[in-house]
Amino acid sequence: MSTPTPGRRPDVPKKAVAELLPVFLKAIGSHQSPDAEARRLYHDAIIATGRRPGTLRWRAVVHVVSNAAGNRPPENLDEAVQQFIDRKLARRNRALAAADDNADAAIAYITDVRQRTGSGPTWAELTRACGLPTSNTEWFVTRLHNNGTVTSTHERRSLRVRTDSTAPSGPARAASRAGNPIGDR
Repeated sequence: MSTPTPGRRPDVPKKAVAELLPVFLKAIGSHQSPDAEARRLYHDAIIATGRRPGTLRWRAVVHVVSNAAGNRPPENLDEAVQQFIDRKLARRNRALAAADDNADAAIAYITDVRQRTGSGPTWAELTRACGLPTSNTEWFVTRLHNNGTVTSTHERRSLRVRTDSTAPSGPARAASRAGNPIGDR
């Protein structure tokens, strides 16, 4: 077992880094070939991703590296990644709180759109109507679904107000209306 270089993360199998290198290079928009130099340059960044493409951590590292000068990982990679994650989570938390605060407005808007058009609004239209940026759409509407406020299918414009017969009842509904959906505790 080799001794880790000071300032580097612990050794990870070279095979794991080599397998993820082409995926990482593509994600950051680099046309560099996945050679030994690229492995050396991006080793720490690939390890920092948690080696799981698609996760928040992966997206954070890709964002930080792809926005750095020359697509080179910055010296403060861990700090920059944590700042990105903190901003993402803060935005998510604002969207979740907005869903709790705007449930009545969402119900009114969906009802109005359905009466006027015969179909529901898109998720983005609902989010904008409630005064939020569309970057919060997924979190906002998912929270409304989880709270039992709305329901939809995979069909476009299928958003509808959930009726009492399909909404959660008893403690689950009381907890969700209080902004504490079961599972978020």
